[in-house]
Amino acid sequence: MNRKSLLATGFILLSTSVAIAHEYDEEKSDAAVYRVEMHNQTDKQWFSPCLCALHNSRIRLFQEGQAATTGQATFSEDGFNGILAKELQENPNVYSVLQCGPGLTPPDSYRVEYIKGPVSARLTCAAMPVTTNDVLTVIQRVKLPKQFYTTRTYRSKEWDLGSEQNNYSAGSMPEDSVNLIAEGSNNPVTIADSVVFGSSGRPVGVPALLNPFSRAYIGDQGEAIAEGTMSLFTHYEGSDDFNAEIYGWMGSASYFSVTRIE
Repeated sequence: MNRKSLLATGFILLSTSVAIAHEYDEEKSDAAVYRVEMHNQTDKQWFSPCLCALHNSRIRLFQEGQAATTGQATFSEDGFNGILAKELQENPNVYSVLQCGPGLTPPDSYRVEYIKGPVSARLTCAAMPVTTNDVLTVIQRVKLPKQFYTTRTYRSKEWDLGSEQNNYSAGSMPEDSVNLIAEGSNNPVTIADSVVFGSSGRPVGVPALLNPFSRAYIGDQGEAIAEGTMSLFTHYEGSDDFNAEIYGWMGSASYFSVTRIE
């Protein structure tokens, strides 16, 4: 697969995200607003823009042996959440979909998002660790706190979507993943629309400016060309390009804290 690109970088992010909800009776369904904080627990992985959804208990996006949809495969390979967001918005069992705004989440940093929906809903969130081939860090079908200003914290599981061979090669990852772009005056780092590192100031391991892209392996009928099925991701094997001792991690890649604020 050809190299791809992601979206603009950021450190601690308060997102300009897009939340789209299905129509539902807010009074009868006890609609609430939730603050979702994602903590990137890894030492070297940068996370793609995340995606969250509020849905009923019938939804389970990630299951052993299940083939990835086009949206899931795109998200896990390219870090682009737009196609999966559209799939979820068209599902009557989904109440609200949050496309996290542009910006990568750096190692050992936080991202804050907001989503609205019924208190009876379940929450699923995911993001791509960008130097994996087709892996998402996920919480799914978790319960929401019902009381105001109470918080529930969840530890992620990582899912291999099975849509791409796990070769950990630079050519099969998003083009602007960590360390793929050479230093240079024409390759500054942009964070929150401001150039903060120039030709000699960019620290090792920080991606360059990341741009929107379209996926490369959709078939003539718009379907994903499946290459396998989902399974729990157990360990980061790595390669000469991305050494496992540097880019791998132990345990969960992320934690999510969910607080009801309205």
